[in-house]
Amino acid sequence: MNYTKNSGYGKSIIPMIRRMGTGKVRIVGDSSTQNRDMLQEIFNVDPDVEVRFFSTIVTGATACTANAEDILFVMPGHTETITSHINIATAGIRIVGLGQGSLRPTITINGTIDGINVAANNVTIENIGFKVITTDLATSFINVIGTNCTLKNIYGITDVASVAVVDAITVTATADDLVIDGVEFWNMGLEEVNSFLSFEGAASRVTVKNFFAFGDVDTGGIIDAAKIDYLHMENINVAVIGSSMPAITLDSDPEGNALNVFAAGTDSTLATNCDMGALMRLFNIWVTKQTNGSAQSARIPAVDTN
Repeated sequence: MNYTKNSGYGKSIIPMIRRMGTGKVRIVGDSSTQNRDMLQEIFNVDPDVEVRFFSTIVTGATACTANAEDILFVMPGHTETITSHINIATAGIRIVGLGQGSLRPTITINGTIDGINVAANNVTIENIGFKVITTDLATSFINVIGTNCTLKNIYGITDVASVAVVDAITVTATADDLVIDGVEFWNMGLEEVNSFLSFEGAASRVTVKNFFAFGDVDTGGIIDAAKIDYLHMENINVAVIGSSMPAITLDSDPEGNALNVFAAGTDSTLATNCDMGALMRLFNIWVTKQTNGSAQSARIPAVDTN
């Protein structure tokens, strides 16, 4: 059947993708992708003799043109099991997963590796899921090195015995102007993660919002090893499991603001379960040290009445 852009199928797709930006559109889909034949025909080799349909994210991303607003759509139901990290080294591209629920594109990590290593600047990764099957600890779902990057609608789950990830997202010192918006992480209690979010280096101007994580940790839910200059945190909900584990420990004293933060730790000292450092401006911070429903959370620090 003729699925070209002039057919009914093509006409319904082309106007939508044109609104996504000025760059070229490329597609990632595996052998089980629905409507694969149609997609391969519509997104065939273009007049510049560039391939536009790929079977893996890394080959599609590598084929993109840097800083041209190219978009890589990852098809619903696409899965990849990786034994080496997906290195995103092309600047200025968007990688957008299509589909929701179990149809969200999923990367399964099998090795002591990062899932995606964002090495380039101005990269957006959206609506991608992660799992781990390695017998060792995967080092991260996503490691961010580049500047001006965005992680949006990221989902991760660890639900295999003796398998987890060290730190779900790691932020290095060069990841300035990073935006993390929309995260859902579940650790199902079969192996501790070190943390759900780790600020490993002193990046500047980092925004974290709409971040949810729950499960066993070995160090804390959100942690830092270096000071973040100008950190914005909004709508954060972190609940941890484990003995005397804090939900948030930012003891490198980041400077910025935090609002609508809900931290459920297991340390016996309330303030330890949400240590925001000495320089953050705090608005509506709620903390609990309970591991059950026996008590409501408390607001800390005390409300300023001056």
